[in-house]
Amino acid sequence: ALIEEVAQPMIRCTNVRCHDLDTLVDQTSNDPGSDTTSSASDQELLIIHRSSITQHRDANRSWGSFEFLLGMEEDRVLTPGHRFQQARRNKPDATRRTIMTGRLEGKTVVITGAAQGQGAEEARMFAAQGATLVLTDIKAEEGQAVADEVGATFMTQDVSSANDWSKLMELVADRHGSLDGLVNNAAIFERNRFVDTTEDQLRRMIDINVMSVFFGMQGAAELMAASGGGSIVNVSSVAGIRAAPGSFAYSASKFAVTGMTKNAAHELGPVGIRVNSIHPGFIDTPMLPGNESIRGKMANIVPLQRVAEPGEVASMALYLISDESSYSTGAEFVVDGGIAAT
Repeated sequence: ALIEEVAQPMIRCTNVRCHDLDTLVDQTSNDPGSDTTSSASDQELLIIHRSSITQHRDANRSWGSFEFLLGMEEDRVLTPGHRFQQARRNKPDATRRTIMTGRLEGKTVVITGAAQGQGAEEARMFAAQGATLVLTDIKAEEGQAVADEVGATFMTQDVSSANDWSKLMELVADRHGSLDGLVNNAAIFERNRFVDTTEDQLRRMIDINVMSVFFGMQGAAELMAASGGGSIVNVSSVAGIRAAPGSFAYSASKFAVTGMTKNAAHELGPVGIRVNSIHPGFIDTPMLPGNESIRGKMANIVPLQRVAEPGEVASMALYLISDESSYSTGAEFVVDGGIAAT
């Protein structure tokens, strides 16, 4: 569901229902789990006015699903299905989630680099949406902890090893019989200027950030093709679509991921496999370098004036693995707060 701003408190449109929040709160106050769409068609738009939000905030009413609207600064339109998803503003909010469920029901998905950061958040989000998960990471203890948390299978994996990828695909085939999604999330980051980059530094970056994606796509494609298709998501970077001074080897590896994604999408499309890349900017994960002061300076160069939460990248990965993105392939999905636009 999308949330869009309404320029005026009243609009004229066909098939639109305008609600004061009283009606909506009354519908859900007695049953917090009730479906707020019960009184309206899924094709209707729901208009909520700021004045109603203010009135209910002052009255200390029970909010239920409407709690996130407290921070709303303008009138909103909630589009088909009346599914609520918080509009992101300059201040991140952990309550941001769509209430849609079952988006990955029946799908088997592999996520690499799942022990922390974006990979761990993807695991939590995907599991909540019904996916059967196989998680991997070089960090066995942390990775197993995430797998236990979400009810997933875990395998210790060196993503730069072709042999480890073969073992992973055998595990998936033996336990689940098919594969519907792969998120190539595992990667490393190092800062090095072009003139200072050594051969060993560049080769290490290529082995982990590039060869892992190559091995993963090849292994996954065979399983996916046999079961009628699937979706591969390669986590690149904003450094894979624009220059990243001071991060020569990393940027080179991420440009390679971007290029491989596009070529694989062309070749695998005819067998029903979609391949897309995600391009995060500054994300609050252990990979992000620097102390709070340095991170503050990073935020200052982002148009949205903040670094992102791992869940904001995970949400994009969820969309791309789900059938909601069924006509998207070979594309770059940027999650960078506007950096690439500057």
